[in-house]
Amino acid sequence: FSAKFSGDGSNTCQGDSGGPAIVGSGATAAVIGLTSSGLPEVACREGDVSLFTNVQDGSILNFIRSVSDPVER
Repeated sequence: FSAKFSGDGSNTCQGDSGGPAIVGSGATAAVIGLTSSGLPEVACREGDVSLFTNVQDGSILNFIRSVSDPVER
């Protein structure tokens, strides 16, 4: 999925790759995506579009689980 620039803080900038896309706030916040890329020629200003990996998709979640070490508690 994507996010179009609509003012400061509305999408991602260079160096944000791998960071979360979060929906909600406080106790109801959830990570729904991971920052993937954007348009380098217009980074962080009008016309920029940020792209995200949808981590709510089952195949993406399965991939993440397959390459991640489980956390021992």
